[in-house]
Amino acid sequence: MAEFEAEVWEGVVPLAQDDGPEPVVAISYAPEYTKLMDLFRRVMATNELSARALALTAQIIQWNAAHYTVWQYRRRCLEALRTDLRGELRYVESVAYDNPKNYQIWFHRRAIVERLGDPAAELQFVANILEEDGKNYHAWSHRQWVLKTYSLWDEELAFLDTLLLEDLYNNSAWNQRWFVVQHTEQLTHDILTREVQFAFTWIRRVVKNESPWNYIRGLMRDKASASGWRFQQFPLVEATCRELRETEDGRNCTFLLGMLYEILESRILQGQLDEPVLEEAAALLDMLGEVDGVRKNYWEGRRARVPAIPRASRPGGEGGTGAAEQEAGGGASAPMSGNAGQAHGGASSVVIEPIDE
Repeated sequence: MAEFEAEVWEGVVPLAQDDGPEPVVAISYAPEYTKLMDLFRRVMATNELSARALALTAQIIQWNAAHYTVWQYRRRCLEALRTDLRGELRYVESVAYDNPKNYQIWFHRRAIVERLGDPAAELQFVANILEEDGKNYHAWSHRQWVLKTYSLWDEELAFLDTLLLEDLYNNSAWNQRWFVVQHTEQLTHDILTREVQFAFTWIRRVVKNESPWNYIRGLMRDKASASGWRFQQFPLVEATCRELRETEDGRNCTFLLGMLYEILESRILQGQLDEPVLEEAAALLDMLGEVDGVRKNYWEGRRARVPAIPRASRPGGEGGTGAAEQEAGGGASAPMSGNAGQAHGGASSVVIEPIDE
């Protein structure tokens, strides 16, 4: 930590913090911090925008990097002194590595980049921060601002591919891909097909990875449709789900079964009330209640929202076992073990939302 240089402040009368005659809870500040803040109050009171005031802000930030008033005053000093802003970016970078989730640091960096009008260093800077924590919301938010403000989209999908190769469960990378596609592409049938195929490429590696399933759900959402989905325009989704369901991991995968149910539900909501569709939808809900037991009530709630879907017939009960239920994994077999512990588990109807500002 930088040494306090008393001679630089010779003749300056510190301004102590005034908590009133009877403070409720007096904060026990470190003596060094108290000395710096007393000087800072005097500097603010006299509106001193000098090199020593700028240095003082850096000393205080070493003690308290979240002090937004100090950061704001630092920007005033930088502007008044016409300081080298590229040097300021280097300073911010050094502070950020020790405080990567500090709001004030990221806001300050954005302000400096805006004044410079040059984002050349930003994407690599964020990439460095993400190497330490791939889910740092502040870093992703800053990256999205840079991409949108300066239209630096060209290499972003390739960057995200490298992150997924390192960690295919990286939901932040999937969320960022969603953000990029939403801002750079018209969501035509061809683009949506490309993205669905991309997601299934990763699902084939690990079927029980929730992130790409949610990505597909986001792509298939259609607010203009009566069902809220566009599954019927993309038979590829259902065909691939049924193919993957034949695999060992796909047989009881909550995310896969949930998507299959939503495909059938969308048909029903659009008026397709064929008995095989209704029976399979009912059987899938029963199976989801077993493999995703912690959300059994959720799946029963989904059933209640679509009155046309019956309760699936159970072995030994009235009506016996329907063919659709056998297809969905019913029959006389014992209930499957719960699947709530699978990697990145969650309700399979969650839709990716972009981190936007």
